[in-house]
Amino acid sequence: MEGFAGASAMMSGLRQQYAGLRTAVESGGFRVEPQAATDAAKACRDFKDQLDIVMRQAWRLARVNGLGESNIGRDLAQKFVKKADGTPDSLVPIVRQAQDILENMAQTYEAAGRSYQQTDEANRQAFGGRA
Repeated sequence: MEGFAGASAMMSGLRQQYAGLRTAVESGGFRVEPQAATDAAKACRDFKDQLDIVMRQAWRLARVNGLGESNIGRDLAQKFVKKADGTPDSLVPIVRQAQDILENMAQTYEAAGRSYQQTDEANRQAFGGRA
């Protein structure tokens, strides 16, 4: 398997999970108490922040030097660069995708919390302030 193709395949599953969450929230089929939504959004953003560390390490991998001036050293350095940021299945693009999905999920959880609040408020008004 070239690069991080296995991780790239896992990203496909994560994208599908996010799409399902987004569809459920947008259709009104998923609402969550505001505090739970805030907690879920925070968990997504905390994990996204942890991926910043992975990203910094990936950038270091993409700038490998010091493997010598021989052909073998240069070839090996180039392989590290390619694995880090040379193809769509490389580490940097995969981590970026994960961070984007996590931020989108955080925003979607927040939308679910707002939907819950709006429904609660609509019910309160419908029942004369007694919901």
